Amino acid sequence: MASSSSNPPEDTLMPFSCYQCRNRKLRCDRLSPRCSRCSATGTKCQYPSSRKKPAITATRPRVKELESRLVDLEYRLKATQEEGYQSFRPFEPSENQLTETGRYEQLPPQEIIEELTNVFFTKVHCDAQYIHPSRYLASLYLPPHMQPPMCLQYIIMARAALVSPPHKHLADPFYRRARYYLEADEQKGEGEYFVTLAHTQCCVLMAYFEVQNMWFSRSSMSTSKSVRLSQILGLHQLDGKNDWRRNATLPEPKDWCELEERRRTLWAVFCSDKHTSGTTGWPSLMDVNKV
Repeated sequence: MASSSSNPPEDTLMPFSCYQCRNRKLRCDRLSPRCSRCSATGTKCQYPSSRKKPAITATRPRVKELESRLVDLEYRLKATQEEGYQSFRPFEPSENQLTETGRYEQLPPQEIIEELTNVFFTKVHCDAQYIHPSRYLASLYLPPHMQPPMCLQYIIMARAALVSPPHKHLADPFYRRARYYLEADEQKGEGEYFVTLAHTQCCVLMAYFEVQNMWFSRSSMSTSKSVRLSQILGLHQLDGKNDWRRNATLPEPKDWCELEERRRTLWAVFCSDKHTSGTTGWPSLMDVNKV
């Protein structure tokens, strides 16, 4: 770890990237005492004192293995994109494919997940932040059952892939995976698993993805789901009197950030509904006087 006789100012830049960013081949902003990436993930941040790399044994074979797996993954994703919907078989709860984590296949490499998630928050979601960036990023490092639903994770990566030329071929496969996870969640139990803020956000993101691809009928259905979910959750009555608590499904927010995230999610749903109505000429689903 970098050390000096006196503590540097909080925003002082360290001369070298931290070990954690180096090992994962990620860009490090070199802030002292912790870089932004380590701060967001709660990881211990250590800086080298010289240009000499830390002594790590057997690194090169591991890197080669990961590169080989990444190439194989991209090849398979390109193949599924060309084959179309027939290459994906819908997930049926009657089959013994469901796991406790809700995952049906191996996730993309962590580097791709992090890169696309960062692209989403810097290029796609920057103008309407209804998903808290740092909290979402930190949640990806929690145990699988505590992470955001897979449908939300995949639609975020799909939206990001649309604006990232190196990953554009991943947009459609990730979108289809998001749809399958969303439908699988809807079929769990009596439907209660599907009624969450995260699934509402997923439906909004899915609607915008479908609009970008000129799939207006699909987008309208995704918007309809987001509208009804927001109403079941009581988002349309957040700033009313105490009446909303009697009908709301969500517990009271833990803090101001959580409350604001709910407000912004409702606004995203409202905008999606108005955009769909204005584009297609179909009636709006939300009454502006009741929001």
